[in-house]
Amino acid sequence: KFIKCNTIIGKGMEETEGTNAAHGEAGVPYVDKARAAIGLPEEKWFVSEGTRDFFEGVQEKNAKIYADWQATYSAWKEANPEKAAELEAAVNDDVMPAEEM
Repeated sequence: KFIKCNTIIGKGMEETEGTNAAHGEAGVPYVDKARAAIGLPEEKWFVSEGTRDFFEGVQEKNAKIYADWQATYSAWKEANPEKAAELEAAVNDDVMPAEEM
């Protein structure tokens, strides 16, 4: 699935809206004004209750998924020690440089 979103960078910061200047320090002086313009509260790290509700339980669910994956990987690693060593070397970037191949 593919989701395409058209956005406006710096929305609410009329001085920099739609420009690269909205990135980084150039947009900082206008942040409070922009937050007010789009209806966000003054709290800097505001997370709505709807967002909190949506993500409630995500960490527990992901912890179980990760534990299941670790069990699967451990069994595979035990059954395939040579392949596991190759995979772990590649993941850790502990492989021969392309120039030496």
